[in-house]
Amino acid sequence: MRVSHFSEIYVPVVLALALMANQSVEVLAQQAEPRTFIIESDSSEFAFTVAHFGMFDVDGFFQDVSGFVEVDLIREMPLRAEIELRVKSIDTDDESRDENLRSDEFLDAEKFPLIRFESLYVRNLKSAGESGDGAGNYQIAGKITIFGVTKDIQVPFTFEIKEETERAIISIRAEFQLSRKDFNLSFGRFMDAIVGDKISVTVRIVARAQA
Repeated sequence: MRVSHFSEIYVPVVLALALMANQSVEVLAQQAEPRTFIIESDSSEFAFTVAHFGMFDVDGFFQDVSGFVEVDLIREMPLRAEIELRVKSIDTDDESRDENLRSDEFLDAEKFPLIRFESLYVRNLKSAGESGDGAGNYQIAGKITIFGVTKDIQVPFTFEIKEETERAIISIRAEFQLSRKDFNLSFGRFMDAIVGDKISVTVRIVARAQA
């Protein structure tokens, strides 16, 4: 009778503990899965500055932005990103100039409608002991395509997770330079002499966790 009574207590307890352990593993597995954050175009900024006549700068940005960022919430680290800028949405606060930039004499928005970035990997510079220059605690490497030309790029950036009542929000900030000549953006001898080669880019991404 004692053995039977012990079995009646012991077996259910063991089964309950096993079930709890299994549930814990499932929860941890779910938490370990990357979370997808969708870029909010209205709250994000993809701006650029280029020298004009060597005397003043022309500033602009792209209004139509889309893409996503995958994040490891346990390590609080972005893992992957894909971003698209619609060339027709370029805005330099001068409609005549913007129409010229969209034309086939410059960016040719009809033939090359998108500027696209696809990441290859992300490095945690802080963990590697390489941060501290103010550029950011992470570095993303990937391929950027402009005017049909694809180039490798590495960009340091800062990253922050902000919690809200509905869904989590992430913030990414980065600054870097591109050479328009690297992407075969040649506008003729006269315009090439007027427009600077270096393009300063400022990125401010706000993305919300996918429901």
